[in-house]
Amino acid sequence: MSDLKVDGIIASTGTNTNLTLQGKGTGKVAIGDGALLFPDADGSADQVIKTDGSGALAFTTLTSGVTRTESTEIATNADTESFTDVPSGTKAIEIMYRGVSYSSGLGIIAITLGDSGGLHTSGYAGGYGKIEGSTASEVASTTYFSCGECATTDNANGRIWLSNPSGEVWLMTTVSYIGQVAMECSAGTVTLDTEVTQWQVQAIGAGTFDAGSIQAWYYT
Repeated sequence: MSDLKVDGIIASTGTNTNLTLQGKGTGKVAIGDGALLFPDADGSADQVIKTDGSGALAFTTLTSGVTRTESTEIATNADTESFTDVPSGTKAIEIMYRGVSYSSGLGIIAITLGDSGGLHTSGYAGGYGKIEGSTASEVASTTYFSCGECATTDNANGRIWLSNPSGEVWLMTTVSYIGQVAMECSAGTVTLDTEVTQWQVQAIGAGTFDAGSIQAWYYT
């Protein structure tokens, strides 16, 4: 290997011309005491140079970041609202509901997940707890995610976070409140057979949803 040793500045002699460093034959340009070997061919558009940790540099394509897709906001005015617009590869679902009320007494806000085989109505573990004044209560279910309550006079507002950490295991957490009188939180888990493709929110009780809206964000 030939060495070029300079104590000063190397500059091209022409006006507005490039300074080219080029290895001979299959040799590459080495920078930094020869530790970093640069590729001798250009990469593709929008690629970047990365290191292998041993001094070899190469062009690579950056992996895409998280993509968020919004569902259509739906008015909650029936017993069940269904969502079948889950994008392929979804790893998390954020559900927001506001002003949701119930036609008679108290109703449980229930979330059910589904895959290509349909909605899963078993295998859920978890429930929600409610603090209202000095009174605490809880509701558990094995047939759906129990995410809180809504009432006829005090509307429910909250956020449900569903995440898929591995395989087809889904975790649920919720924070919500009913009017100004009660705070609720919930957690649970369920395992699907294949990737999630659909979900529904249902009013569990004697009545139906009669006000408010719900919307989801899907993260892939």
